[in-house]
Amino acid sequence: FDCALVLDLSASEASALFGAGHACAFTGPASLKVNFGSTPAVNVGAGLPFRGGLVKASVNGPASLFAANQTLRVASPRKPTVPRAALAVSSTAVGLCDPLLLDASSSSGSGGRTQTYRWSAAPSGGGGEHVVGNVSSVLAAANAALGGRGAHSVRVPSEAMPPGSKFAVTLTVTNFLGYADSKTVHLAKLGVPAPTISVLGPDPVATTRSGGLQLVAAASLSKPGCLV
Repeated sequence: FDCALVLDLSASEASALFGAGHACAFTGPASLKVNFGSTPAVNVGAGLPFRGGLVKASVNGPASLFAANQTLRVASPRKPTVPRAALAVSSTAVGLCDPLLLDASSSSGSGGRTQTYRWSAAPSGGGGEHVVGNVSSVLAAANAALGGRGAHSVRVPSEAMPPGSKFAVTLTVTNFLGYADSKTVHLAKLGVPAPTISVLGPDPVATTRSGGLQLVAAASLSKPGCLV
């Protein structure tokens, strides 16, 4: 049945909290189960007011008295979903002419809702704050994306990283329950161009148990325009 029948909510309020197509059911004398619909928004700590005069109260024995209006609070789940941060980088040694690509799209544990992504940078290897000033600005813009939920992928342009600098980038992923996980990678911006190495051929490469496998790699340098 519609949760608005027993909760002091309008139909639209119930749909906003539990998602369109939700349903409630009593699974026992003191248990109310809510099956979420699409895009639920209810969170831990939310108050769910019961309608007065509809639900009977019972301490020991048969229920005989109708309960007055009361509000229940949503508690944390017994087995909460926890996030796992996954951070992939284009290279930990970034060539002089190359940008830095950060990708957290493989992070998991959102609990079926949108996660928030927070990026930060700090100098490493004895470098000062000037090393990461422009990098931090790029990451701050990524944190502000999507209404403040943050972007899961970031491109740091080459000119934002001083040649020869060393710094660390930390990703913190937080789900709607407030659980978080972090991942840090240490990076270096080289003072010389770095070659791009690729394996030629199809992806994936197929072979048989008895067959041989030959791989061919190619290396190339970025366009020398950044060296001017």
